Amino acid sequence: MSATTTVRPNATVQLGSWSVVGAANAHTALSDNTDTTYVQLTPRCRLDTQRLRLGLPTITIPTGAQISSVGVRIRIQTVVFPAPQPICLGWFRCHRPPNIITIIIDFILLLLFGWRCPRQPTVVWVEQQLENLTSDPDGNPWTLASFNQFEVHLGRDDVSGNPLRISEVYVDITYTQQAVITVTAPTGTITTTCRPTVTWTYTSPDSNPQASYNVAIYTAAQVAAGGFVPFVTPPIQTSGVTFGEDLQWNLTTDIVNGGYSAYVQVNQVWPGSNDFPSGIASITWTQSIAGAPNAVISNSLFDTVYNRVRLDITTGGPTPTTAAFAVQASRDSGVTYGPVRNALLLTNTGGTMTVYDYEAPLNAPSKYRVLAYGQTGSLLFAAAAYSNVVTVTPQVDVPWLKDPLDPTVNTPFPIAYQGDARTVRRVQGTFEVISGGLQVDKIVVNGPQYGPEGTYTLNFYKDQPADYWSAFKQLDQSGHILLVQYTNGEQLYVLFGPGAAGSDMSYEWEVVPNYHKVSVSYTSVGAPPITS
Repeated sequence: MSATTTVRPNATVQLGSWSVVGAANAHTALSDNTDTTYVQLTPRCRLDTQRLRLGLPTITIPTGAQISSVGVRIRIQTVVFPAPQPICLGWFRCHRPPNIITIIIDFILLLLFGWRCPRQPTVVWVEQQLENLTSDPDGNPWTLASFNQFEVHLGRDDVSGNPLRISEVYVDITYTQQAVITVTAPTGTITTTCRPTVTWTYTSPDSNPQASYNVAIYTAAQVAAGGFVPFVTPPIQTSGVTFGEDLQWNLTTDIVNGGYSAYVQVNQVWPGSNDFPSGIASITWTQSIAGAPNAVISNSLFDTVYNRVRLDITTGGPTPTTAAFAVQASRDSGVTYGPVRNALLLTNTGGTMTVYDYEAPLNAPSKYRVLAYGQTGSLLFAAAAYSNVVTVTPQVDVPWLKDPLDPTVNTPFPIAYQGDARTVRRVQGTFEVISGGLQVDKIVVNGPQYGPEGTYTLNFYKDQPADYWSAFKQLDQSGHILLVQYTNGEQLYVLFGPGAAGSDMSYEWEVVPNYHKVSVSYTSVGAPPITS
């Protein structure tokens, strides 16, 4: 549901070729709720100087409300068959504060529409609905600012000779009020879980359902830091924009003891364009759980033979007993952390445990930390803090191709790697603007950019010290998502074979003795999920 407010013309910006009957001016005739006063036009009227231009008053809507549409209604005098129907023209126009740019693009901010004068058995006045727009003439969502200095223009596009008469003009502004949310949990001191549930209440003054939500979790230190902006500052955990009417979200990974804040923002279902977000609400809490002693990373190094990072992990003390470890890595200098594959949760077998990370970017630093867990019954409780943090930088001078699910088949690219011909696609829409101007540019709207697609060109030599060709074929035939690691730290998860821009693998065998050239197409995809 939405509310509608209606305004009437309050200014005659330009009379143009029109004439006024029964009133002092055009805007009075068109807003006095009587058909005895009206405006009329007989000749053709298309040029800007010939149009009737009507100004409108500034509108007032509730704070935070958003305009979903603006429509125009008129009362128009009918014609009787066989009299021809006048072809009416209308324009919506939004003005901006004057500067050189807005003067140049003024005609672009003009939207043309047309209709025919209705026929009836007798000459009567009838109400007619004209355009109803969910975006302003500039193609953007309506705002109070874009409605300011809004004008309705009226014209005609035929030469039949019978008069076109209009007695009333109504401009209907439909708006929706902003939804209100209150975060209700977690609060106080949490002692029973490392993954609390964030809950909130939702109220829409217009009874619209919630469309989506976004939850972001921050530490107390992040919130207190200068420059903190919720949903802009990278959170330690986030739901992302999730569609649905749920009023709760569970943290997806365990957190250590300390102070935290949860920020929530929702969108509502509404008839306008784009999202309509609520305000941002938040809540704070403290976690205090008696878990295992903090873990210790006792050793870290890069294994050059297998292109992997090795971490040795020990317990921080004998009591309470450590039941498991979770190993996490950061690829952005410690801003965010995620689980290491095959080390999401490791059962503590005692002594020193060794973990390998095969997906660390080449020649770029990765940070590592470990969270220890104690166990009470069937429940695991995280340690009060993470382990020490270590940084490892793999030093590698050739690209690698890896199978994240089977590191035993990982291989360097052949030494004669000849490049990567890429295509990066973007969703893009092109729209032609209807305008009264002599010339107008098209409007191009860019959507999201896709990951790259391309073709690798690889040269294999029979006398290379390793059988790179066999290793490459095995990876290509696996059907798995593969990881390509470049020496500049860039990484792509790819699928080989046919794609939007791809083709099957092709190669030339022994173009020269002991040599062949291979081309294989790929499409960038998401990383395989970490499940263990």
